[in-house]
Amino acid sequence: MIIDRQEAIKKAISLARSGDVVLLAGKGHETYQVFKNTTQPFDDSQIAKNILNAG
Repeated sequence: MIIDRQEAIKKAISLARSGDVVLLAGKGHETYQVFKNTTQPFDDSQIAKNILNAG
């Protein structure tokens, strides 16, 4: 289990092979993450795009 969502997305993408599908589930349309006392911007699709474009 990877607690950091960005690291988990990065790991899932790195493990994917040709023909695989990586499903980022659980947040839907939300562009933020809620922590104990704060809300932080976080967009799964943008994070995935950045990882794919970097690699």
